[in-house]
Amino acid sequence: MTIDRPNQVSAADITYIPMERGFLYLFAVLDWATRRILAWKLSNTLRQTSASRRFARP
Repeated sequence: MTIDRPNQVSAADITYIPMERGFLYLFAVLDWATRRILAWKLSNTLRQTSASRRFARP
């Protein structure tokens, strides 16, 4: 597979950021062709609704 144009392939990731009292969670979506971040959200809870609300398509 050759990825040579924007919006062909996206990747999603969750990064745990340790804090003094627990974690913050960074949800991000990246376009593989351009390496640009398409969307992100920082949250103090790791719930499915936190990510899906931010990244849902109409």
